[in-house]
Amino acid sequence: MNPDWTPPNGYGLTKKAKWAPSQKPYAFDLSTFRVRSSWSSTIDAVWPGRKNGVLTVTIGEFGLSPHPLSGAETLPEMIAAADLRYGGKWRAQWNGADLLVNPSHPVSFKDQAALVARLDPMLAAFPLVPVGFDGWYYR
Repeated sequence: MNPDWTPPNGYGLTKKAKWAPSQKPYAFDLSTFRVRSSWSSTIDAVWPGRKNGVLTVTIGEFGLSPHPLSGAETLPEMIAAADLRYGGKWRAQWNGADLLVNPSHPVSFKDQAALVARLDPMLAAFPLVPVGFDGWYYR
């Protein structure tokens, strides 16, 4: 990474040992890092939120398109230099009672049950980072 580069506003995530769901922290499944092109990569992510005052967990994909001047090459460098203007692309959101699925990622009834079985323990364990994920990363 370019040692003289400082992330401008809207770029870069920093890992912090705190819990502040209102600041939309992300946790990443590092094993899902995928290079899409020379300037774009993705990684699976979860993030907490609040909807109508109820804590939610959202699962989706986070785009890691580092700032071109950052010189980022490794996954930690790409996270530190990520373009944050677009956030994560959500697939599903769970609040403990209702599963909301993104229409662009349809899920069968059988797969909905598996998705709830995966998300429910994450929601119940907040503020702990979900098992298999690395976090919390903040803007």
